Amino acid sequence: DKHELLFGSIEQTIAQTNDLFLTGMVAAEEAALEMCRRYEPDVLLLSLNALNRPFAETINDWRQYCAHLKTLVLLADPDETCIRTLLDEGANGCFLKEEPPARLPEAVRAIMRGEVWLSRPLVEKLAAPFAALVDLLTEREQALLRLIALEKTDGEIAELLHLSERMVRRSLQRLYGKLGVSGRVGAAYEAGRQGLLDNSP
Repeated sequence: DKHELLFGSIEQTIAQTNDLFLTGMVAAEEAALEMCRRYEPDVLLLSLNALNRPFAETINDWRQYCAHLKTLVLLADPDETCIRTLLDEGANGCFLKEEPPARLPEAVRAIMRGEVWLSRPLVEKLAAPFAALVDLLTEREQALLRLIALEKTDGEIAELLHLSERMVRRSLQRLYGKLGVSGRVGAAYEAGRQGLLDNSP
C-alpha cells in the first residue's frame, strides 16, 4: 500500500512483538514478487491497491516461488462479494485498515496456524442465514458459536453456560468438526454466515 501512515503502523506494531519479523515493505506488485522470491516469507500483508492484476492471478504467481505463502488482505470498505471472492480465490484472511493496528499480530498468528481471519465487521457483513447447517447444531453448539463470535474466553463461556472449562473445550472441538474449521476464527466466520451474531446466547 502507498499509504505512509499504514506503513508506519504496521512496522511499529510488528516490531513490538517477540515472535514476528517484518521482512520488508514495498509499494508495487513487482517489488512484492521479487521479495517473495528472495525471502520466502510466511505471510504477505497485501493491499489490493498495490495490484495491477486480479488477486487470484497474482497470488498464484507468487505461490510458484513461495508455495507455503499465506495472504492477509488489507481492505478499506469491501462489500460482501469482494470478501467472498477473495476467500474463494485463496486469501487466508481480510483485515480492515480502520481496525486498531494492535490486532494485526493476532490476525497474522491465526492464519499462520491455518485459520481464516476476518475483522469482526467483515464477519457481520457476511452474516446470512444458512438453515441447513444450523439445523445440524444443537442449542448448546449454537450458543457456543455466538459466544465465540463475541470473543468470549473458555472460562467466560463455561460460566455463562454453566459448564466446566474442560467440557467447553471438548464441545468446541466437536463444533469445529461439524463446521469444518480448525479454530475460533473460522468458527466466528461461520457464525456470521449462519446469521447468529444478532441473537443473544
